[in-house]
Parts: sequence; C-alpha cells; structure tokens
Amino acid sequence: MESALDTWLITLESRHSTLIDLGLDRVGKVRQQLNLSLTMPVITVGGTNGKGSVCALLKTIFKAAGIRAGCYTSPHLLKFNERIQVDGEIAPDSALIAAFEAVEEARQYTGESLTYFEFTTLAAAWLFAQEQCDIVILEVGLGGRLDAVNIFTPTVAVVTSIGFDHMDYLGDNIESIAKEKAGIFRAHRPAIIGDAKAPAALMEEAKKTNAHIVLAGRDFCTEQTAGSWHYRGQRQLYDIPLPALRGSHQLANAAAVIAALERLPTAYWPGTSALRKGLHAVELLGRSQILPGSPPVILDVAHNEAAAVVLERLLFDMGYFPCTTAVLGMLARKDPATFVRPLLRRITHWYVAPVGDGNPHSIADAVSEAGGDVTVCDSIVAAAAQARAYCGTDGRMLVTGSFATVASYLQHVKPKN
Repeated sequence: MESALDTWLITLESRHSTLIDLGLDRVGKVRQQLNLSLTMPVITVGGTNGKGSVCALLKTIFKAAGIRAGCYTSPHLLKFNERIQVDGEIAPDSALIAAFEAVEEARQYTGESLTYFEFTTLAAAWLFAQEQCDIVILEVGLGGRLDAVNIFTPTVAVVTSIGFDHMDYLGDNIESIAKEKAGIFRAHRPAIIGDAKAPAALMEEAKKTNAHIVLAGRDFCTEQTAGSWHYRGQRQLYDIPLPALRGSHQLANAAAVIAALERLPTAYWPGTSALRKGLHAVELLGRSQILPGSPPVILDVAHNEAAAVVLERLLFDMGYFPCTTAVLGMLARKDPATFVRPLLRRITHWYVAPVGDGNPHSIADAVSEAGGDVTVCDSIVAAAAQARAYCGTDGRMLVTGSFATVASYLQHVKPKN
C-alpha cells in the first residue's frame, strides 16, 4: 500500500521538466520565501568519490561525541528516509511530510518549479533548523558550484577526490570538473582537499576564491602501522583505529574528516575518545560491503573509472579466490567501457542485467570488447542466481555498477535473516 510519503515522492519525481536542472536561482527564491537559514556550523562535502564515506564518518564521530548532527546525503539505497538523518537516526515519515509541506507552501507562493533534489534539499535543511541540530553535514549531489546544497554557506568545505563522472553536466576534461567541484569553497573559510594529487585546477580555483586551503600531504598526513594509523595536522594523533569501512582509500577519507574537524570552532572538536569510537563504529551500506557466506558477496555502488580502480584494489586485498563473478547494472549516462577495464583481471565472468534506463546489451558489448566473458540476464535476480552458481562455494561474487544495482540485490536477492 502506497504511503503518504510515497505519494509525495512520486509527485516530486514527475513535477519538474527535467531530473537535473543545475542552478541556484529557483531554489534560492524558495529558500528566501521560507526564511530558511542554517545558523549552526555547516560542513559541505563534495568530490567524485568518497563523499558518502566522509559524511558517514562525520555523523558517526559526532554522535559518539554527543554532538547532534543533521546529515543530508544522496542517493538512498533502500528507503528515501536514509537521505535525511538527525543524530544518526533516519527521519520518520511524519517529520519528512511536515518538511515537504513547508517547502511546498513556499514554492507555491513563489511560483517556482523545483527538481526532486532541490525540493528535498530544502526539506532537509528546514528539518535540521526545526530540530535545532548542533551541526549540519551536506553532501553535494552533482558538481558543486550549481548544486542545490551550495545555497548554504559552509563553515568548512571538503572535496574528497576528482575524477571523470557526470561529464554531460560538468565538462569533458578534468579541469572543468575540478572547477565545478571547487564551487563549494568560500573566501577565508577552510577548504579541505583530501587528495594530495588533486588537479591543479582545483587548487587554482580555491586560490581565486581566497579560500583557506588545507591540502592532504602538505597540511595534514597519515602513516599506517599494523592495525592502526597516525595523523599529523594541527593535532598529532597516534595509534588511531583504522576506519571500519573497508578499503585502503578510507584512510584518506578519514584524514580529510579529521582535518575538517580541526577547522571547526573549538567547541565542535569531538575529542580523541569519540573520534576513536566513531572510526570503529562507522557503517555505510553498499560501499565495499562484504556479506559473509558461501560465496561471500561484495556490494559496491561504484560506477566510474576512479571507483573501479579502488574496487579492484579491494578485491586484490581480499586474497586469492579461484573464481570471481560480477553482477553488473549501469545507468544509461555512465561509461561501462572505462568502468570495467580496471576490473577485468579480477573478474572471471560478468552477468549484466537491466537497471533504470541502462541498456544491458550495450553494456555487455562494452565488456566483451574490453576482453571480458559476459552473459546478459533479464534481471538482477537472474544475474545473481547465475553468478552464484558459476562461482560455487569457493569463489566470490561482486554486485556493482550503480546504487540501483546494489539496492535491487538487497531488496530481492539477499536472503532474509
């Protein structure tokens, strides 16, 4: 049975003429009518990959410290409510509907049309203001400069990494993409750059903005030891627990998080004990997530080349398996050829299935042309069944390519406990 929240979401999905319509004018007018401001510190998180991990780390550390954080991320995996959380708890339907009603009243008054993301961004901010959160974490949806979250001025801005993604909106070269990502930086405010090898264009834009640049490898650095790591920045932190999130790349994300925490007003420093608890307790569905069993299943929402490189390293670090099958589904605007190439040497056989507007046959052609063995299936359910049968109990299975692919697996394939 369709809930009241479902009805709202269906309406929002179909109301605006396009799904993505970058720009701040329309959403800014509705915000003004709402008289909406975030008076607490705001951390805005952008980048190509790693945004979700940084947001998850921040909210978990704040919760451990007793600092009540509002956290807005996208997209969700299983339930829309995942996108809007207060103190680590997903917002209930009733709170979301109240927020939607407030935004809709203001939107009708202005006569402006908002995209799904613009509308829900305002709803999240309205809810955080109503809940009087101590701090707010906002994840950029696409790009940065013209993304809806950028109507709120960050106290600290974080850019995790820069890679090729959403090129139809952000440009077809790394310099253009970097400039768009740098749009969340503000004059005389900390701009955390989490990649020591970030494109020069990102640094140049940060300098033009007169942002206070805090660069990985220069202003803060890490050293990994057996089972722990050291952080050196404004603080010297030794023998910190490794992040519970899997993958060597998570150390860079955790370091960027600490650098951001160091630049907040002193009252928001969580303390070493809460930092340790947060690193140990953090969870994030669908990011290098391993479901134990025979075979083990790796869930990862990776959908671009840079993420595929990281995923390949994770598969390598898991050790030897005689067989690795992959269930792959990708949306139409993604580039399957550049995605699969870094993974080819780890995957024995690919099973491609439709998700969203993606064409499994064109994806399969790209896999085949790259040199992979591939089978086209009617659904994620069918692909998972064939992949599981192929790898048997000694192999492992990867489910990847998009949020929709992982969500479909979790909803329809994963055995219920």
